[in-house]
Amino acid sequence: IKNNKAVGIETADKKRMLGDYIISSVDTMELFHHLIGKKYMDVKWQSCYGDIEKYPLLSGVQAAFIVEQGVYDQRGTIVFDCLPFEIGGKKIDRISVRSYEYERTFAPIGKVVLQVNIPQFDKEYLYWRRLTKEEYEVQKKEAASAIEERLLKEFPKLQGHIELLDCWTPLTYQRYCNAYHGAYMAFITRKGVKPFRVKGTIKGIKNLYIASQWIMAPGGLPAAVTAGKFAIWRITRKDKKGCFELLHKWDDKSIL
Repeated sequence: IKNNKAVGIETADKKRMLGDYIISSVDTMELFHHLIGKKYMDVKWQSCYGDIEKYPLLSGVQAAFIVEQGVYDQRGTIVFDCLPFEIGGKKIDRISVRSYEYERTFAPIGKVVLQVNIPQFDKEYLYWRRLTKEEYEVQKKEAASAIEERLLKEFPKLQGHIELLDCWTPLTYQRYCNAYHGAYMAFITRKGVKPFRVKGTIKGIKNLYIASQWIMAPGGLPAAVTAGKFAIWRITRKDKKGCFELLHKWDDKSIL
């Protein structure tokens, strides 16, 4: 950053890459804490990150299984009540399971992938983070086993025809995606709380744009894609070039 203007990025090995405009698509906590500094985090960002009661973050413990297609005839996502158990220190008495029967490339012919999602929030993330490596592995295996037991109770035909593929937690999202608190969505909008929404710009830094799920609730992939579109709009408007004019020049022949 020079003269309050973003001019490039510096990699971990000290290499510098300059640009007329910088678009950040990383987790915004990574942006504020390690790339540009906390001083650029305004009151709105600070209040949301600092209040997990008003602005909770959603993650999850998920388990994926492969089953034989003939013994599971449900489609889409279903939810069922189950015997209570604990995951991440939270009592669970209901399970959501999604069938990916429509994704032919997800499993061999005659097989179907089922995915169970157990919602976890900031408190559960902190629970998982406090565990030792050994405790973490044990509890993750116990979670997968408890989920499988309840699937078998709800769908007895799965007995002998189900196999665990993988189980992951909020810490998995943090490790692979550098996601703050393992969140794969932005700030959740609660009753009586104003939804979070900001422009994809940073006050005090010119030519820096945010293309991230974090600029609007509820976040997720659609919000991230939209944020990317907004970033391009702002750049083309600043350059006094229309988006359609820019896309017209980038025709099919030039792509090939």
